Amino acid sequence: AFYYTLSIFLYEKRKKMKLQHLIIIFILIILPITIVMSQYINTQTEIMRTERLYDSRLVNATNDAMNAFKINTINTMYYTAENRVTNMEAAAKTFLKSLALSFNYTGTQAKIMQEYVPAVVLTQYDGYYIYSPYMNTIPNTSDKDLEEEYGENDLRTGLKPFVSYTCTYNYDSKKIMITYSLDNYVVIDVFDGSNHESHSGYVISGITKSGNSYTYDGVTFTEGTTECLHEYLRGNFFTGTLWDNGIFANIKNATQNNGREYYYTVIDGTKYYYIGNNPNSSHGGPNDRIMYINESGYFTTQIGERQYNQEEFDKYYEKIFRNNSAYEYYKDSYELTNWVRNNLAGLVVSNNDAEYDGYTLTDVGNIFDETIPIQDLNSNFNMHRADVIRATIETNLKTAISGFSKYSNTDEGFIMPKISESDWELLENNVCMATFFQGIRIAGKLYNNYDVSVASVNKEYVDENDIYILMNDNTYTVPNDSSLLRDSNLKTELGYQPGVLKVNVESRKDSEETYFNPLSVDSNTPYLRSYTGMPGTGNVNAILRTDMYRYMRGDTGVTVPNKVKTAYYTALARERQGAYKHIDSTTD
Repeated sequence: AFYYTLSIFLYEKRKKMKLQHLIIIFILIILPITIVMSQYINTQTEIMRTERLYDSRLVNATNDAMNAFKINTINTMYYTAENRVTNMEAAAKTFLKSLALSFNYTGTQAKIMQEYVPAVVLTQYDGYYIYSPYMNTIPNTSDKDLEEEYGENDLRTGLKPFVSYTCTYNYDSKKIMITYSLDNYVVIDVFDGSNHESHSGYVISGITKSGNSYTYDGVTFTEGTTECLHEYLRGNFFTGTLWDNGIFANIKNATQNNGREYYYTVIDGTKYYYIGNNPNSSHGGPNDRIMYINESGYFTTQIGERQYNQEEFDKYYEKIFRNNSAYEYYKDSYELTNWVRNNLAGLVVSNNDAEYDGYTLTDVGNIFDETIPIQDLNSNFNMHRADVIRATIETNLKTAISGFSKYSNTDEGFIMPKISESDWELLENNVCMATFFQGIRIAGKLYNNYDVSVASVNKEYVDENDIYILMNDNTYTVPNDSSLLRDSNLKTELGYQPGVLKVNVESRKDSEETYFNPLSVDSNTPYLRSYTGMPGTGNVNAILRTDMYRYMRGDTGVTVPNKVKTAYYTALARERQGAYKHIDSTTD
């Protein structure tokens, strides 16, 4: 009994000692590890939460900037290189201000955020700007006022020089420089020794010629076929006693009340209006004028009274009442494309033929190969065009971001983040903004991200998907709306083909900050968006990568009525022909 009791005692003691050892091991090893792991998990959770917060602020600030760009674009009635710069600078400043406000930085504190924004990229139709810090320099001058105003070696933040989408080729013993755009518009400069020639326009496969007519995809454009565009304007667009007491007083009154229908044309991105009471006459009246709307929302004279400026007036009058822009578009495209076939058919991308600051461009074969129509998104031309745009942006953007360290007061190094292929596709094919935000430490981790936002409305260029079709129920819809397969649904008796540019359906402000819609059935009734053309309704025919050319040709299995194709191709041609072209010869 004694030994049994002793053995039980020793067993219980050893058992107790093992339990104590386990407790000691847990306290000394397991518990600290658990605490550390818990802290690590909490830290990582907090980092992820903060990163998501910063991502959201970055996206919101970028969207705010593009909304500001949209508003400025809609309310800019004439377009120049200066307007482009102004709108771009306003968008970039809106981004910085919005980002600063999201971090509760106001006043002079808002500048702190600039130390974490190494660059903002603003892609345009034919090139791009980078908005970033730079050291200001001025030329040698004795003008003290100039030195005080601009400052030598003064750190500024603003738009750096414009960079075009240009690539150089060595071909047929000549130097070929091609400036690309977001569509199939090109400027081609050929240097042969001391000789230089330049060609520009749209390259389009499939146009045929017969006499003075040009046919594309079954639609024929003849020189004598014209249009007459018109829209309604409301509000006070007139200033001065001429409009209060002169012969145009009735025009002013009609505009201020219910609106008045004005005839116009678009030349280099600016709308020019006929002002007078003699529309569609042979020459107009002696006191008629040609005017445009200035930045303040008022009519400004382009051509004074016809009786004093007959020759110049008649040029605009003809363009307004007998608009043949669609014919000119296909005629010019036919001639340029033929020149390309005869002179650049063998231009191949290879390491020896294409140069861009050491950037290796993808070899797509013959750039202007027409096995797939040049204007299609999956053509050799478009794949190479996108590659050139990417090369120009990426090369300069890397330099801008890596060199930002010398302008920032932070001790962090700045590197360009990896941009996804889907975002590169946006940058290569749209007017958009790419913003970069980095350098802030979050619990020891360096934040580095970007955002890309597309301009939903712009006047930089006419995308093939920016055309709407007017319907006879006073609505507008997308060209691939299945409702249009019944061509009787199209609007008629407009004086022009029922295709309109996307930006024209947007409401804009007059000089008194009153919103109105110029695309109206009458002075009081605007066209509305058709339900059948809304995404997700099941009525919009799907097209590969939104390639409207392929849809119109019937490549997606849908036979589009000729009336719809005529309306679409005419509107696309008319609007592109009248759009502002920033690029001409590279020697300008």
